[in-house]
Amino acid sequence: MLKNRHGTEQQDTMQVCLNGHVINADYHKYSELNRHNCDRCGEKTITQCLNPECNKPIPGNLRKATGMIIESQQTAPDFCPYCSKAFPWHKNEAAKYLEIGIEKPIETLQKVISKFHSIVKKLRNRYNSRETLAVKDEYDVQDLLDALLVLYFEDIRREEPTPSYATKSAKIDFLLKYEKIGIEVKMTRKGLADKEIGEQLIIDIKKYKAHPDCETLICFIYDPEGKIRNPNALINDLQSQSKGELKTLVFINP
Repeated sequence: MLKNRHGTEQQDTMQVCLNGHVINADYHKYSELNRHNCDRCGEKTITQCLNPECNKPIPGNLRKATGMIIESQQTAPDFCPYCSKAFPWHKNEAAKYLEIGIEKPIETLQKVISKFHSIVKKLRNRYNSRETLAVKDEYDVQDLLDALLVLYFEDIRREEPTPSYATKSAKIDFLLKYEKIGIEVKMTRKGLADKEIGEQLIIDIKKYKAHPDCETLICFIYDPEGKIRNPNALINDLQSQSKGELKTLVFINP
């Protein structure tokens, strides 16, 4: 175990598989729980940084000298706290979300979008008629969505430039950098319904395929006045644009 300089706290070592599943956060205290291979995915397990110039143990649970836990470590760190090198599971997004028991990012985004119109209506009715965010155009939709994304995601890039396509560059409304998800926002209005939005998004999809950090594109169409006459057809037409390098998902709300 590692002790702090006062000798009043003890930090155990964490055992983690190469896919990021935590096997045991008390490697020394409860050694009977240790495994050579992960019981969930079969990968080998490690207890220290793989950087040969570091080799420091992965921090586990922190306890007082009495044995009481001060800090319980539930998830494996993405980077070594001593040398800052990434652990092998850093880019294994699926294992990370499974380990901490939360939804995958696509499911989270779907939930946020499905509640979007309800949130807009809630904001209209503020106490004592105070000022609020009135969602009147596409920029208002982006501002509100931006605030909601902060609840669930860390690295959110707004108006992320894409590489040039047919001599022209474009900007994705949002890029979730770590999750490699782009979000394009549209709001219907007079003269901008099924046909027009479909044409715009087909062009956008072609442009965004060139972005190295966008593997999935979420097209969020906010339709508060019900101007989309055939939502299923629009969704099918746009999602059929999915190719190997870019998966496209379309959500219309309400």
